Amino acid sequence: MGSVWPAEQGFFPLDEELQLLPGKLTPREHESLVRLSGWMPFEQAVELLEEVLGVAVSKIVAQSYMEAAGAAYVVLQEEEVVWLEENMPVPKEAADKLQISADGAMIPLLHGIWAEVRTLVVGEVQSRKLANGEQEIHTRNLSYFSRKVSAQEFQRQA
Repeated sequence: MGSVWPAEQGFFPLDEELQLLPGKLTPREHESLVRLSGWMPFEQAVELLEEVLGVAVSKIVAQSYMEAAGAAYVVLQEEEVVWLEENMPVPKEAADKLQISADGAMIPLLHGIWAEVRTLVVGEVQSRKLANGEQEIHTRNLSYFSRKVSAQEFQRQA
């Protein structure tokens, strides 16, 4: 019996057609890991992924997948900002009253470095009369936007 050439790693042409992501995770596992990593610390996300789907990955894999997903989302949002700047559609009818609040918070990065993250919150102000005649006011349908960018860039993106 003869020998065969050793198999080597390479690109499988069907990967692109099937839109498979790089790495060993299936698209469902990949999405689950990213979603979990957005809700909880990476250590807990990988523990839950293994418990629920039986897939073991490291904290570093969870972190890199989450960072890649976040970077892709930022690219999509930047494309939307550019589109809005070029096309500026007529606004849809809004609520009678909107509440807008902006703030900044210092967050710790690696190696003792701190940075400011800016946040904008927009919500619809709704009121109703209570049985005793008093007015109750609530802000609903809140939308949040946060970025670690300059004040000028934050204003543009928001």
